[in-house]
Amino acid sequence: MGWFGSGNKDKDKKDDKETEATSSEDAVGELVMIDVYGFMGEAAKEQLENMGFTNVKISIETNSDVQEGLVFGQNYAEGDVVPVDAEIIIQVSGGAELLMVPDVTGYEDAQAVTLIEEAGFKVSHAYAYDEEVEKDKVISQDPVGNTQAPAGSTITIVVSNGSEKAEV
Repeated sequence: MGWFGSGNKDKDKKDDKETEATSSEDAVGELVMIDVYGFMGEAAKEQLENMGFTNVKISIETNSDVQEGLVFGQNYAEGDVVPVDAEIIIQVSGGAELLMVPDVTGYEDAQAVTLIEEAGFKVSHAYAYDEEVEKDKVISQDPVGNTQAPAGSTITIVVSNGSEKAEV
């Protein structure tokens, strides 16, 4: 049978499908970048991989302005046309840099403030009477000295008012 070339018609359809597949692979070789700012790091990576990007990397960097775990940068801008296999780097906040808290227990108030501020922290004061620690010296601090705290965080020092005098 084959009077009307029906055998060739099926072959022609197969060739058309192969051509369509090849051209759609070429079209899928690039994708339009989306904005992932503010996403959680792993969620952003998953979103990009689900879109078809194959080389997504997370770079964790200290950043005191952005909550830990959130994306604050990406190496391709929203709307950029990017090859699916291009290296995409998303910058994720590791939080503020951790610094060593100086131990200022026993120091004069002004001296303690200077040491704490030079170390990269803010100072908050509290006052208390203390029978053993003389007036204007640091009784305690929070967080305690020789531990780590985020840069720019507040260290509270408790300064002695001296011994409490009972009025007679």
